Amino acid sequence: MGVAEALGLLTEVMDPKAFAPKFASVIDYFLVSVKKEAPSNQFPLISGLRSCLKVMCRDELCENEPEVEKLLERILATIHPIAAMKRNYNDGKALKCHAELLQCFEYLGKARLTQTLSFLYWEDYN
Repeated sequence: MGVAEALGLLTEVMDPKAFAPKFASVIDYFLVSVKKEAPSNQFPLISGLRSCLKVMCRDELCENEPEVEKLLERILATIHPIAAMKRNYNDGKALKCHAELLQCFEYLGKARLTQTLSFLYWEDYN
């Protein structure tokens, strides 16, 4: 799990030109891994995903990704159910993971506000 978090942090210091072609595959790794792990073990994965999304926003990789619509849809479909789960406010680790999830939504909103809000609207009201 620590390797996943480190991978996310490494993306923050990588050359954007070197990371851009690998962006979708790195995001897919995090999405698949988050689905496989129990909620108590998801923090390093969510943290790594947040780092990748931060880079996406900072370096505007979202504009260069040809299948960005599908990619953002997959990201949102994966993290929304986790963020919507009822929180145990006595569990600091769960709250820390939830804060990382909220930052993921922040970066997705910065990159593609309309698509992010549309997804959340339809998920919450359908």
